[in-house]
Amino acid sequence: MKSLKKILIVASVVCAAFMFEACRTTTPGYEHSSFPNDSSSYQVMGRVVVRFKEGKAAYYKLVEEAQKKYPGTDDVVNIMVDVEDGKNYVMSGIAIKYVR
Repeated sequence: MKSLKKILIVASVVCAAFMFEACRTTTPGYEHSSFPNDSSSYQVMGRVVVRFKEGKAAYYKLVEEAQKKYPGTDDVVNIMVDVEDGKNYVMSGIAIKYVR
C-alpha cells in the first residue's frame, strides 16, 4: 500500500510539472536572428503590402510586388502576415536593395 502511495505521489508531481511546462510562454522565432541595423550594406526602398486569398500567400509574390513598386528591389525583409476575416491574408514587409 505504501509503494502505491509513493507511485501516485511521483505521478502527481510529474503530471504537475508537465502542466506547468505546457503553460510556459514561448519566445518568437525571430528573436535569435536580426537584420543588421547598420544600413551601409543595403538601402531601404519602402514598404510593400499584398493581399491574398486563403492558401495563396507566398514570399515570391511579395517580392514581385516590391519590384513593381520599387524597381531595383533585391529582397523583402521584416515580413509580417496578418489574417483578415479568417480567409484573406495581408502580407507586408520592407523592400530593400543591397549595396554592392
